[in-house]
Amino acid sequence: MFLNLIPVFTAMISWISGERITGTQVLGGSLVFLGVYLTSGMLNHRFGVLFSKYK
Repeated sequence: MFLNLIPVFTAMISWISGERITGTQVLGGSLVFLGVYLTSGMLNHRFGVLFSKYK
């Protein structure tokens, strides 16, 4: 699951070294972070009390 973050961190490193980052890349990276956040169970951990009755 965290392997999805490799391209995002590669883009960050390239940005630090002087490459230009487009809006599409920023949007894509944001979607990757959101997807990893949702699938890692952090949402359920944070709001577990709210979702526990729906299990």
